[in-house]
Amino acid sequence: MLPVQARLAFTRSPDDVTFLARQQVGYPYHVGRVLRLPADPAPMATVLLQSCSGGIFEGEDLGLAVSVGSGAMVHLSTGASTIVHGMQGGSARQRICLEVGANALLEYLPKPTVLFPGAQLLNEVDVSLNPQASLLLWDVCLAHGPGGNVERFGHYHSVTRVRDSDGRLRVLDRMRIEGADLSEPRVGINGGFGTLGTFFIFTRKVNAALLTEYVRQVSFSDDEIYVGTSELPGSCGIWVRVIAKSAVAMTRQLNDIRSSIRPLLMKPLEEDRLAREY
Repeated sequence: MLPVQARLAFTRSPDDVTFLARQQVGYPYHVGRVLRLPADPAPMATVLLQSCSGGIFEGEDLGLAVSVGSGAMVHLSTGASTIVHGMQGGSARQRICLEVGANALLEYLPKPTVLFPGAQLLNEVDVSLNPQASLLLWDVCLAHGPGGNVERFGHYHSVTRVRDSDGRLRVLDRMRIEGADLSEPRVGINGGFGTLGTFFIFTRKVNAALLTEYVRQVSFSDDEIYVGTSELPGSCGIWVRVIAKSAVAMTRQLNDIRSSIRPLLMKPLEEDRLAREY
């Protein structure tokens, strides 16, 4: 069993409401009450994961495991951006394990990761996804120098692995960025854009070409942001790469994409619910 500081398990109740069935949460994590937001579908549970430590520090190995049971609907985010503090030559690691059951929907959409000068972080996300499940997952990082500090962060290494319920690898994405890569505008690399984001939309309930079309209708590229999207292997969904000049522009674009494709994902889930009731 993966050694982690926090485990969350969500289940759908007989009256079609998702609830937090089990939780085991230790330092530095804190989980508040389950929220029901007006804009969300009635069955959806929203939970904000908070940190009591003020960020990620050198030498830490943090782990989070989330299980979403059959038919459950969950929106999981963080209460604020995650600060990765400066380090003296070492590094830190964050491991996220997501398991999504049949006909379930998980939105794991944390606030941006803010990399302070000297920060070095390995961010690993391992997903076990039922063929009938849907998952929205994004990863955003940016550099920040408190008080005008112009020193660079060390590196940010992000690895996302998606396996089906039989353990077969379906998608593997690796992204590594050095602080020096964002220190100045580079033609063909970042063009002066310092906020990086990847948005994965995993589902087999909606045609990948249709998802791509919807994303392109709301995406734009200008002097603040640049967006590219394509289908994932095996038609299991799509991914979107975004670079932006600010976290504000990045968040706005990702939320626009989410709002665009969310109704497409909800429709099959609603049809499944009505079929069960009938």
